[in-house]
Amino acid sequence: MNILLVEDSSINQHITNELLSKKGARVILADNGREALTKLQSTKIDYIIMDISMPIMDGYEAIKYIKSEMGTVRANIPILALTGYDIEKVSDEKRNLIKGNYLAKPFDAEELFDRIDLGLKLNMKIEKVKNADNHRKEVTPAINLSNLLKMTGNNLELVGDTLENLKKNLPRDLEILKKAFESHDLKTLSTYAHKMSPNMMLLGRKDLSVDLKSIENHVDSNTSFDEISPLVENITAQSSELMKELSIEIIRIREA
Repeated sequence: MNILLVEDSSINQHITNELLSKKGARVILADNGREALTKLQSTKIDYIIMDISMPIMDGYEAIKYIKSEMGTVRANIPILALTGYDIEKVSDEKRNLIKGNYLAKPFDAEELFDRIDLGLKLNMKIEKVKNADNHRKEVTPAINLSNLLKMTGNNLELVGDTLENLKKNLPRDLEILKKAFESHDLKTLSTYAHKMSPNMMLLGRKDLSVDLKSIENHVDSNTSFDEISPLVENITAQSSELMKELSIEIIRIREA
């Protein structure tokens, strides 16, 4: 495994390098954030350990650049932040950037190994879900979790909880939508179309989200029910397959 160690203290570099090398890792050293970005461009890196308080392009700026500018592959490399000061005193923006994945210096060697192992395992789970999702997109368009993974910051536990919630509420919402259409209850029809549209986007069903927005727009503009009918019929017709796929996704996420 190639680990990029970004640290401006030669003593800390030496200690951390020795610890990781004895575990079988190949350590690539960088003295600052700017040098780290150069190494990332030229070397295959599996994991990054980043001091976040360096004078030349600090770790926060380097991490921000990696995640936003260096392409999908490099942006998905797990990063462990190292800090020599109170993390609670930094801004919310910086805390969110490292997502709680940091160690205070001086750190415990075993905790360093545990954090690296945990970060790699989580990254493997996320890639497993993404790869399976990309493969399944070629087979069926029923559900695509890309939007939900992005919104939750790839938090698989939160993804699973959200899918469970959708599985519980979607059948009820669909039934209310259908009955509101049949009884010409315009207020309820518009309300539930508006409520369900973003949920369909979370499941990667932009087509159904567009249909629901169209229902809402038709109701608000007092359009004939004849124009709404095929939209409701399409959503209802696809609901059974959607719920089946939702159950499959929940199992897949929980087992990941």
